[in-house]
Amino acid sequence: MGVGIDMCEVRRFERLCDNERFMRRVFSERERAYILSKGASAAQTASGIFCAKEAFSKAAGCGLSGVGLCEIEVLTDDKGAPHISLSGKTGDSFGHLTCELSVTHTRGIAAAVVLLR
Repeated sequence: MGVGIDMCEVRRFERLCDNERFMRRVFSERERAYILSKGASAAQTASGIFCAKEAFSKAAGCGLSGVGLCEIEVLTDDKGAPHISLSGKTGDSFGHLTCELSVTHTRGIAAAVVLLR
């Protein structure tokens, strides 16, 4: 159905991770707990998750305003591989699709690619 890619500066998330309102609006409870568990790497993790949500919205062709950000949940499996779990209206609209996700980051840049089919 589509491919989406996004990248952002980790530095932007260093201050956003301290903004409780932003964190609750963008990340699910499980995502917030995972981000906080990363300690000094929290901004890298948050930026990677955000990029995955943005890449998903691009692949789906709806943009971030067309989805509930907390309805796109970026989780990891027992081996640490990321995957997307959908819920709510976003899950109703796109849950039937197979979603492939790749996330990467350095200290300065995070990026994600999503393939929907």
